[in-house]
Amino acid sequence: GTCAGSFDEVMLFGVAKTQTDLLKLQSTSSDVEYYLDGTNFKQLGVYVSTSKGLFGLLERKEGLTVDYDNYHGIVVDKSKPRYKERTITLECFIEASGKTAFVEWCQIFMQQFQKSGNQRLRIDYDGISKPLVYEVYCPNASDVEKNWSFDNDLMVGTFQLKLVECEPVKRVLRHISFDQNSVCNIALSSYKDVNIYWGDGTNMLKVSGINKEVSHIYISPGEYDIIITGVIEDITNFSTNCE
Repeated sequence: GTCAGSFDEVMLFGVAKTQTDLLKLQSTSSDVEYYLDGTNFKQLGVYVSTSKGLFGLLERKEGLTVDYDNYHGIVVDKSKPRYKERTITLECFIEASGKTAFVEWCQIFMQQFQKSGNQRLRIDYDGISKPLVYEVYCPNASDVEKNWSFDNDLMVGTFQLKLVECEPVKRVLRHISFDQNSVCNIALSSYKDVNIYWGDGTNMLKVSGINKEVSHIYISPGEYDIIITGVIEDITNFSTNCE
């Protein structure tokens, strides 16, 4: 078959490179790329300098606690840990060629977080491994610090973006489609509800049952990262045609 494609970067070498050399070059030369609902931050003039909370240890919810007056300390139920939401902090800067463009870029970027529902945050960190993906929303205000230029030169502003992932415990699948109307199939058993975010902006909530079978049709070819959230450790008999 045939397909249409485009190159992001091209490098030429005078000698042949081994597979190991190529992997090292790819992982060291590529920037970490941040996407929001499939749009690269850089397309909106935004760059991320530092990030926090992407994959650190989550804070536990307080378990059942008993304080006996005739014993030292306390007794805490640690048999089934449950975790609080994940908070992701991105230190960003935005640049534009002039005051008018700067204001427009700021407004366009901030408006992305005023939509209803979740936004999909995707981070490609080496171009080889599966990306980091999160279903997030922005509950806090974010103000851009800037100094107005005296002329219409390049303007740069900095801001902090705090995003919350309400359902941080998840399993991520990847569906790769080369044709239109490809189908993802998932079968699972869970007595607790799980939510499935299909990676194309749609979702299926409160899925549970014994040998429950669900499917989703992807109209367009592409790579889709599927997020399944809930009490993942209690899911049994899990099978899928995705990676």
